[in-house]
Amino acid sequence: PRCTYDLRNIKSAKCPECGEPLILTIGTQKVRFGWLLLAMAPGCFSGVAAIFVVIPVYMMYKTAMANAAPMRIPWPLILADAFGFLSAASVALMYRHRHRMMALPRLRQATFAGLIWGTHVLAFILLVLSMFLWF
Repeated sequence: PRCTYDLRNIKSAKCPECGEPLILTIGTQKVRFGWLLLAMAPGCFSGVAAIFVVIPVYMMYKTAMANAAPMRIPWPLILADAFGFLSAASVALMYRHRHRMMALPRLRQATFAGLIWGTHVLAFILLVLSMFLWF
C-alpha cells in the first residue's frame, strides 16, 4: 500500500495500518503526478522570477558603489527575491520527497497544493502592496 507498511503474514486483504484495500496486480497502477506538479509550479515560477530580480538589485548596488552614493535598494525587492529563492528550494525538497507526497491520500495532496498556491498568491499581494508603500 501507499503507507509502505510491511504486509508479511497478514490475514486479510486490507492494510492493518492505513486500511487501504490490497489488490494484487502485475505491474503498477497509473501514477498520478497532478497534485505534485501543481504544488511545484508556483515555486518554479518564483525561483525563475528571483533570478530575474537579482539582476536589477545587483545593478542598483553596482551603480551606488560606483557613484559612492548611499545605497537605496527597495526592501520589497529584497524580500521578494528571498521568497523566490526559498520557494525554489522548497521545490527541490518536494522533488526529493515526492514519494511521501504521492503516498498521501488525494485530498491531502490537494490541500497541500492549495496551501502552497495560497501562500504564493498572498506573498504576491503583499509584494504589490509593499511596492506602493515604498514608492
